[in-house]
Amino acid sequence: MELLNALFQSSKSHEAAHRESAFRVFAALPSIVDKQHVDLLKGVFLAGLQDQAPQVLGAMERVFNFVGSALGFQSSLPIHYSFG
Repeated sequence: MELLNALFQSSKSHEAAHRESAFRVFAALPSIVDKQHVDLLKGVFLAGLQDQAPQVLGAMERVFNFVGSALGFQSSLPIHYSFG
């Protein structure tokens, strides 16, 4: 639970690198997401999809590859970003 809280806080950081790191951990450790946290994490993930930092959006793509379908998201979410 402490890790989940830390990731939640990092996902809201003003620093793009912190947000990216949080989403990379979510992608690497999908087992930390359980049913009791689904509603909270849906909000976190949706906010991540609206992030303006390309590296955060890239990390979000990895999140959805691993845990998105388990949380009931469609696998074909439109993620539009470019690496400049």
